[in-house]
Amino acid sequence: MANFSLSHFLREARRRRVFRVAGLYIVAVWVVLQVADLMFESWGISSSALRHVWVGAILGFPAALILGWRYDIAGGQIVRVASSDADADLSIGRADYIILTALAAVTMAIVYTTAVDVSDTPDTQPTQAAASEVVANSVAVLPFVNMSGIPDNEYFSDGLSETLLHMLAQVPELKVSARTSSFAFKGKDQDIRAIAGALGVAHILEGSVQRAGGQVRITAQLIRADDGFHVWSENYDRTLEDIFGIQDEIAQRVSASLALSLLGSGGGNPIQGIGTDNVEAYDLYLRAVSEQNRMSYESLQISEGLLKDALAKDPSFHDAKTQLVSNYFLQVQGGLRRPQTAVAEISALLEQVLAVQPDNVRARTWMLVARAWSATGTGEEVDIMAITDSLRELIAEAPGEVEPKQILLQVLAPMGETEDALALMQDIMVLDPMNSAVLVDIGMAYYSMGDRDNARSALNRSLEIDPNQPGPYQGLANIDRETGDGVGFVSNYLMAIKADTQDHGYTARLANFLYSLGLKQQGDRFQDRSIAIAPISSHARRMELVREVRFGTQENSLALARQMLEDGVDMHSGAWEEASFELFAISEKLGESEYVLAFAEKQFPGFADFAQPVSFELTKLRLHALIAFFHTETFDALRQRLAHLDYVLSELMTDGGGPVWRAKTLALRGETQAAIDVALTEIFSKPAIRYVDIDRTFDLQFMAEVAADARIQQALARWQDEKEEATEEVRDYLAGVEAI
Repeated sequence: MANFSLSHFLREARRRRVFRVAGLYIVAVWVVLQVADLMFESWGISSSALRHVWVGAILGFPAALILGWRYDIAGGQIVRVASSDADADLSIGRADYIILTALAAVTMAIVYTTAVDVSDTPDTQPTQAAASEVVANSVAVLPFVNMSGIPDNEYFSDGLSETLLHMLAQVPELKVSARTSSFAFKGKDQDIRAIAGALGVAHILEGSVQRAGGQVRITAQLIRADDGFHVWSENYDRTLEDIFGIQDEIAQRVSASLALSLLGSGGGNPIQGIGTDNVEAYDLYLRAVSEQNRMSYESLQISEGLLKDALAKDPSFHDAKTQLVSNYFLQVQGGLRRPQTAVAEISALLEQVLAVQPDNVRARTWMLVARAWSATGTGEEVDIMAITDSLRELIAEAPGEVEPKQILLQVLAPMGETEDALALMQDIMVLDPMNSAVLVDIGMAYYSMGDRDNARSALNRSLEIDPNQPGPYQGLANIDRETGDGVGFVSNYLMAIKADTQDHGYTARLANFLYSLGLKQQGDRFQDRSIAIAPISSHARRMELVREVRFGTQENSLALARQMLEDGVDMHSGAWEEASFELFAISEKLGESEYVLAFAEKQFPGFADFAQPVSFELTKLRLHALIAFFHTETFDALRQRLAHLDYVLSELMTDGGGPVWRAKTLALRGETQAAIDVALTEIFSKPAIRYVDIDRTFDLQFMAEVAADARIQQALARWQDEKEEATEEVRDYLAGVEAI
């Protein structure tokens, strides 16, 4: 040991070709591991056996080095290496170059594979609501691969996957990843473990469909994600007419396999698939679902037609009816249908479904929403607490359903129920982490709770999943407006317009904002586009009124507002709200308050009797009519009218315009100082573009004492300066933006 030197040891190792042996061993082991990884699965060997191969390879490495030190191959024979050889050739030969090249190739393959795995694995941590714990009794149904070679058959293989997912979701003990998240991996060649990790499930159901004429071959297999073990697999060759039986059979087999291996039982309640035995109706249904998932004006209307065609083929196809209900709700949200005209059709469809399937959770959830809409149409007070309790019961009954949780989240977030809302976000993200629409809901829930950072994160993550949807851009625009970024607001609306060219509402809302800033020419640019698409829409009517108020005459503005109310413009576009306010605000300036009150009573009999319930539209009209009643009634009578409106006022206090309504209500009650405090702390503390039309509010006569306060005057001056600065920034930005 005293004579040992590192240089001598390394020279001796080179002489004995130990480094060559080490290189050959590493290359050979890598090849063996690749073959094992590829072949074990097809041989039915558990992937956990790879660990034994790894252990053997590691233990064998020192033994290979020892043997390489003592022995060599010469002349085709194994010979013992001489203990010393001063004349040994230590240069690098051709064999060494070959080994070095192989080692380099192995290294590059490992680096490339790792990089691909990392880059292809979706980011599943968009918000604080991301899931972190995987339960054993969980499964994701990946889109079955279309092996027919015909792109038009894609919807068929997707539909089979969707049907299986639908059926498995009915097993209460199973946690089934939602359709949108599972389908996010369609067409991506990724490792099962990576997909399962992204979706937070322990098992993957995958397969393929080969359809030719009236024949279909289906292959399905259930894989345990952590080790790749095939829990169950099966092949089916059937005629197309038997496709529904195949779906039932596969889902029942998978359910039974999971029940036996994970749930400790072999049964459970029977599960049902898509309820039709009409192949044509089923094909139409699958096409409709595919179209609806695009979430554009055009696709929603195409989907509606396909669903109606499916119901014409099979009037008892209740899943198609529920899907049509979902379609109508989306059309209402997009402004394609008015709520009060759609609710009758929606309720009728849901009653048909529930008459046959009284436990259908999805139908019962939408029925709650439909009844709430119906109540607002007749002026009934909506019991929000009763609705939330019912939604909680439905969630407990079917914890795997996403829709009840989404709707409850939309109710709780604006109410300030932060803890419950965050818990719902967590549950939703566990079920559907890759759903771009769900992320929009979560983003807007965060926005309602005042958490702009997490709101942005969720909306941006939604766009990463699907950059061609308009909703997230509108949400980001609202956040930009909240933070005073007028250019950001405009740029995000431009992106929304590009994402859905047929939605004239986006161009109209952008035009309204520009008109409010005083940018007439720029606003006209977008008004022209909107009215070209929908010349008589409520959006177009609102733009016309906003433009006339800002750049026209009071007389024309009053006439427009009156005509809009006579024509019954809708609430969705904001046209009814705009017309209601301007009718009474302009009439006050013209000294015609009594005239417009008489008009309102004639047009809407019973309008002035605040003790009688009316529709939500007329309730909003009554709220704005307080501007006129301030001039025609005593203070006590005005307070009594306010008391009748307490219910709707309390609802308005929770939305984005809450501070404005609080200040106005306090001023009407004669609580001037309290109104001033609200204005200073909740309105003028925000950027000017957040309440871009606030000058119209402080021009009202009942706000005169509030507006006369020196602090309010200073705040209004600051607001005006800030608004002018934002106007210049937006003008400069639009000057550099090409026409869309």
